[in-house]
Amino acid sequence: TLSHRLFDLSFHFDSAGLQRKALAYSLLAAEQARQQFALEVAAAQYQVARRNFGHCKNAARRRVLTGLGETSMLLARYQDADACLREAHHLADESLDRCEIELLLGEFLRLDSHYAASAEQFTTTLRELGHWIPSTLPGLLAGIVKEGFVQLGHTLARYPRRSACDADRQELLINRLLHGLTMSLWFRSTPSTVWCTLSMLNRCERQGPSTELADASSLHGAMCAFGGLYSRGIRYLDRALASIDEENLASQLLNYLYRLAGQYAAGHYELCKETATQGLIIGERRGDLWRAAIMRVHVALSNYRLGNLAEAFKQARNEFDVSIRLGDRNTSRDHLNLIAILTRGNFPYEEMAANLIPVTDNYQATNQELQAAARWHMFHGRTREGLELAQRSYDLMIKHVVINHITSTTFPLLLEAIRQHADAQKTQDPGEADR
Repeated sequence: TLSHRLFDLSFHFDSAGLQRKALAYSLLAAEQARQQFALEVAAAQYQVARRNFGHCKNAARRRVLTGLGETSMLLARYQDADACLREAHHLADESLDRCEIELLLGEFLRLDSHYAASAEQFTTTLRELGHWIPSTLPGLLAGIVKEGFVQLGHTLARYPRRSACDADRQELLINRLLHGLTMSLWFRSTPSTVWCTLSMLNRCERQGPSTELADASSLHGAMCAFGGLYSRGIRYLDRALASIDEENLASQLLNYLYRLAGQYAAGHYELCKETATQGLIIGERRGDLWRAAIMRVHVALSNYRLGNLAEAFKQARNEFDVSIRLGDRNTSRDHLNLIAILTRGNFPYEEMAANLIPVTDNYQATNQELQAAARWHMFHGRTREGLELAQRSYDLMIKHVVINHITSTTFPLLLEAIRQHADAQKTQDPGEADR
C-alpha cells in the first residue's frame, strides 16, 4: 500500500531533487511515523521536508517546522527544538497560530528545565488571549477562594456537563495553556499550582466532555490526594481514565503520572509502583523521556518506602547516570537525594554533584540537591555545615511554598540535623548544647 511506501518515495524524490514531491511524501511519512511513535524516523523525514520546502508558503513551512520542533523536543534535542519553534513562530501570520506555537515554546522551556521562563511564556500568552492570571499574593488567594467555591458548586450540581458545548479554538487553547502553566508551577509554587488546577478544571467542566477535561480531572485527582482527599482524587482519576480514548496515549500517560504521585503521597506504595510500571510502558512507547524519568523516580522511591533498599539503591544509582547523560536537571537531583537517604550520607557526593547541570529556578530540584549535600556533611561529622544546608533547604521550601511528597523529607532532615549538631556541641560544651 501507499502508506508502506511513503518512506521509500520520500527518499527517492529527495535524491532526485524533485522538491514538491519530496516535500509531500516526506511530510506524510513524518506524520505517519509520529503516529506510530517512531520519533527518530519522524525527525529524519521532517528534515527531508525542511530541505525541500523552499517553494512553499508560510503555512506549509510552519507546519514542517512545528512538527520538527515537537519531535526534537520529545527526543531531548532542545537546541534544535528551540530553533525550529522560533522560526515557525516568526512565520505565523494569525494571532492564534502564534499562540499555539507559544504553547509549544512554553513546553520546550519546561522540558529544558527553564521553569521561570516557561511559566512566563504561558502567562504572557494567556493574558494575550484575555485570560486573567493572578500577579500578586492577595490576587492569588482571592483566585483560589473563588475557584474553590466554583468547584464546590460544580460538585453539588454534578458537573461536568454530559454533552459537550461548542468550545471554539481559542477556548481549547486556553485550557491547554493552563495545563502547561500548571506543570511549570508545580516545581515552583504549590498555591499557584492549586489555583491553576482549579481554574482549568472549572473551565473544562463547563465545556463538557473533552480530552482537556480528562487531563484536568487527572490533575485535580492528584491534587486531592495530596490534600488528604484520596477517595475523591481516585474517583476523579478513574473517571478521567475511563473517558480517554484507547489511542490517546498522551492523556493516558498523564493520568498514570498524576495517579502515581497521588498514590505515593497517600502512602500507597505498592499501588504507586504498579502504576509507575504500567505508565513506563506507555511513556517508552510514546518516546516521552521526561515523564518516563519521573515514573522511574517513583519506582525507586516506592521500593525505598517498602523496604526494598538494595533494589531502590540500584535503581537510583543507575537512573542517576541515565539522567546525567540525558541532561535531565530534575530527576538527577531526585535520585541523588534518594541515594543520600539510602546511604545515610555515605556516598561520593562531590564526584556525583560535579556532573549536575546547574539549575536556578526549579525550587524542588534545588531542595533535593541541598538535602543530599546536608546528609553528606552530616555523615562526615560536619554537623554545622549539615545543619546550615538543611536549614537552607527548609527555608527555600517554605519561602516559595513548594511542599509536596518529594520535598517533605526536608522536615525530618532538619530535625535530625539539629539533633546531631546539638549532640556534637554537647561533647564540646554541655551548656551550649542545651541553648
